[in-house]
Amino acid sequence: MQHVVITSAKRISNSTNGNPRLELVLATDDGPLKLKTPSDAGWIYALPCASDLTEMEAFAEWHRTPTGRYVLDSLEV
Repeated sequence: MQHVVITSAKRISNSTNGNPRLELVLATDDGPLKLKTPSDAGWIYALPCASDLTEMEAFAEWHRTPTGRYVLDSLEV
């Protein structure tokens, strides 16, 4: 897990099953990183609302898809 600061957080459209999704911008050691939460990830329900996440310090894990997008695997605030 990498220590990050959440510089931006917003709700985006729900998954096809109706579960919430977020788009985040993280300040990392390598610069800003824009990523989205995966569809139907249950751990998102444990997070504060998106407006409360901005400027929070957190620990995050993510991966890059073959098409070059970044997906958040876990976030501990």
